[in-house]
Amino acid sequence: MAKIASEFNIHASAKDLFFDRARVINAITAENHKRLSKAGAFIRQRARTAILRRRKRVSKPGEPPSVRSRDSFANLRNILFFLSKDWESVVIGPRVVPSARLKRSNRRTVPELLEKGGTSMVTKTRLTGERTSSISGVWLYGDRKGERWKDAEKVHYMARYEPRPFMGPALDAEIKAGTIGNLWVTR
Repeated sequence: MAKIASEFNIHASAKDLFFDRARVINAITAENHKRLSKAGAFIRQRARTAILRRRKRVSKPGEPPSVRSRDSFANLRNILFFLSKDWESVVIGPRVVPSARLKRSNRRTVPELLEKGGTSMVTKTRLTGERTSSISGVWLYGDRKGERWKDAEKVHYMARYEPRPFMGPALDAEIKAGTIGNLWVTR
């Protein structure tokens, strides 16, 4: 038999035996951001479809609210999501309109008041006197649009709002449907 002479020279450092840590973390982070973004989009769409425009009646407590506004900006259906790369999280909710601040309320915004319920000061205009054709009369908008009245006084009262959640149920529905949990399952 022929004898084969060979020399093996093995050289390895401990660093070569481990993964490239930075590359692995970057790949996981990028994939996690992609999946969080998809989860935010799924929840946003579910919440938008829960808020009905076609319903003419007032929603019952516990149901998602009805929306009658056709304004594309100041509308409860204008739901956005924000992916926070620093915190590794996604924030989803309706756009806060600056004019939608509440007076003497235990909530900060109208969407929060609808989601959790609470109290707020309501101001209504009560008409006094009689209708007039005078230019100095009070113009009304809404049910009595275009009518002018001699006098009007503002009436303030505290109103209690029952919760009409729409963001929490949207998250629960997506979890139940399995669309969010399945995003992190390896394929």
